[in-house]
Amino acid sequence: PSIAFKPDENQSIAVFTRMRSVTGGNRLPGDYSYFAITRRPFNQPFQIEKYKGGSINWLEIGVNYAKTLQINDQNIDVGLSFKYLRGYDMVHLKSNRTYDHSVINTNDFTMTGPDFSFAYTPLQNMLSASRGSGASIDLGFNYTMNSDKDGYLLKIGASLMDIGTINFKENVTHLR
Repeated sequence: PSIAFKPDENQSIAVFTRMRSVTGGNRLPGDYSYFAITRRPFNQPFQIEKYKGGSINWLEIGVNYAKTLQINDQNIDVGLSFKYLRGYDMVHLKSNRTYDHSVINTNDFTMTGPDFSFAYTPLQNMLSASRGSGASIDLGFNYTMNSDKDGYLLKIGASLMDIGTINFKENVTHLR
């Protein structure tokens, strides 16, 4: 849900909320893909480099300001959003060093020398309790090259989104 107000033709102010979820990873090894694992001979060790991954659910409550500037008959739209974040559920896994992995048979594997850091919040009922909080900002712009005819010749834009953090302090389990 959101609401916007336009004080004049070239600016707007909005208040918004939204629920978001993200799952991702950094440097996830391709050797862990299904096809790489099933093509490997059994009992042949291979190295897995360091990686990390995680998942998070959060609520955003935000305020947005956008303005259109006209410079030499060209439009430049700029926008900025400030967001207060409430974190609900998260899980994070980090491999702290390179280790050996072997596929024993179709359903089993071994790891030699792994060192993992792991953190999570217990998933009970979705949105049952907020366990963390934080803040973030979004920045963006659009440049429109107008034409002599109706419409435009070129429109280009860029944005930086979700610059911020959520800190989980309540009911978080850390394992090493």
